[in-house]
Formats: sequence, structure tokens, C-alpha cells
Amino acid sequence: MDGKESNMERASKLIRGLTLPGGTLSIEELACAAWPDAVGKKIAGHTRAARLVRTRLVVEVEDQTWQRQLFSLTRQILRNLERAVGSGLVDDLEFRVVPRRREPQRAMQALPALVADEGHDDLPATGRQLFLHEDVVTAEDPRVDHGVAAHPQHEGG
Repeated sequence: MDGKESNMERASKLIRGLTLPGGTLSIEELACAAWPDAVGKKIAGHTRAARLVRTRLVVEVEDQTWQRQLFSLTRQILRNLERAVGSGLVDDLEFRVVPRRREPQRAMQALPALVADEGHDDLPATGRQLFLHEDVVTAEDPRVDHGVAAHPQHEGG
């Protein structure tokens, strides 16, 4: 058949993959939903189609490198979008740098507390290097120079 039917088939397939309340889909939702298919998994993993402003699809990218690379692929991406949703829906792309938000992460293992007592043998090597009881210097320690010459009585005992 003609190209319009193949566009309709693609759009139908895309729509079937979406879970929508009431079965309705806006033009913006259709354009955004088509983004991953138009660019592939790798690019879709670093980008997000955010909204459609008239016929310009606004796409959020992680950094300026992605922005430049995708800008150079604009024509190819627009052709892919046209095949997915039909002509006239998306005529332009805008790539906006929006740094990726890091999801909260659970600690894989608890870190030991650094304490000033003799029980530091269970600390990892880096902890022992950072805080050995013998090397703790307090304000009362005679080795601390408070701008006053050290008293000879503190030297050597």
C-alpha cells in the first residue's frame, strides 16, 4: 500500500505500547513516545524528549558533547521521527543541556566509625592511616606550638 498506511501502522504500534488513561494520546505524548525508537536505545539512554512546542521537539541531553553530536544528526533523526509519527508533526529539534539527576543510592557496606581509642585494628587500612591513636595531637599536647616557645622541661621528659 502507500506510505501513509505504513506510517499509520507504525503509529498504531507505538500507541499500543503505551498505557494511557482513557485511551487518549496527545500529539506531544505521541512525539515524545516516538523518540526512543527514532534514535535507538543508546542515545535514548542519555536523552529525554521533554515536550513539543508547536512542531519543535525539545530534547533534554546530559551535556554539551551530546548536544553537539545530536545536533549534527538532526536531519536523520527528523526523518526517523517522520517515519514513526507521520509528516508535519515534528519539523525541528532543540537540544537542551540538563544534567542528569542522580538517583539516591544505597550504601553497599557500612563504613566503620573513626574513633580515638585502641580498638582501631578493625578499621580498613585507609582508616588506620588517617587516624592512629598514637598520632592524635590535642591542644594540651606539649608538641603543639601556640606561638610560644616550647618549655625545655617538656623536651625529652
